[in-house]
Amino acid sequence: MPHRFTRRTFGKALGTAATALAVPTVLSGSAMAFSDGDRVTPTTALNTRHRPGTESEILATMSPGTVGEIMNGPTDEDGYTWWGVHWLADDVWGWSAGQYLTLEDGGGGGGNKPPVNYDQAASGNYGSANRGTSDIRWAIIHTIEGSYETGINVFNDPSSGVSAHYVVGNSAGQITQMVDDPDIAYTAGNYDYNAAGMNIENEGYAAEGHPDSLYQNAADIVGWICEEYNIPKERPSGVAPADPNDGAGVIGHAQVPDPNDPSRGGGINHHTDPGSGWDWEYFMSLL
Repeated sequence: MPHRFTRRTFGKALGTAATALAVPTVLSGSAMAFSDGDRVTPTTALNTRHRPGTESEILATMSPGTVGEIMNGPTDEDGYTWWGVHWLADDVWGWSAGQYLTLEDGGGGGGNKPPVNYDQAASGNYGSANRGTSDIRWAIIHTIEGSYETGINVFNDPSSGVSAHYVVGNSAGQITQMVDDPDIAYTAGNYDYNAAGMNIENEGYAAEGHPDSLYQNAADIVGWICEEYNIPKERPSGVAPADPNDGAGVIGHAQVPDPNDPSRGGGINHHTDPGSGWDWEYFMSLL
């Protein structure tokens, strides 16, 4: 049976960084506050570290569904809010970023995030940021013009200069996160929309149809994004506003304005995806 740790024994195990913390409150970069004893689970594959901070030693990586108990926190470090967690089944205790934790019974603005694989894009293909709910206004839908694996490989290629937050495949449950939600993916051909958007790349081609399984995968992650970041589950018509702060919703890449000529869509290179093969009515009905 796993040991039960108290705030005092947890702090003693991890050192002074744990014992000097205040009563939990919501801090920047945290989707919600927790209290000692709360049972939590990761929303994605989540590193637990020896101390707060992205440079600290990784003790283990926890999968969605793994249950931990809040033992300490919060504390801010490296743009994240960190919580001390005792992962019960593995008897591991460490520090994890709170924005990727949710209460075991759901919790959080968007409830349970669908299970995702995690494969970090090459470091030069996205921008580090600390975006919160008020910064994210758009869910932007793309097609890869290729396979699920092709999309992942391109975003892992440091010479490509592009990325997406999520890559969605045709097989049931096939969702890979490649850029952390607070960071900026380079996909839309308009930096302001990248900074205000969550970019989702879908397997397939703009001129071809997609299987129901792809639509369901995409709806699972986009629906969660909309709920988590208070994005309306609505698709505005035409090209989106020149200033992304003047609207919000679910749009295709073709609706992202050209930053040099906002009357034209598709970003600076005038992309047309997700294209004629994308059934918007069906997709929006699934959200």
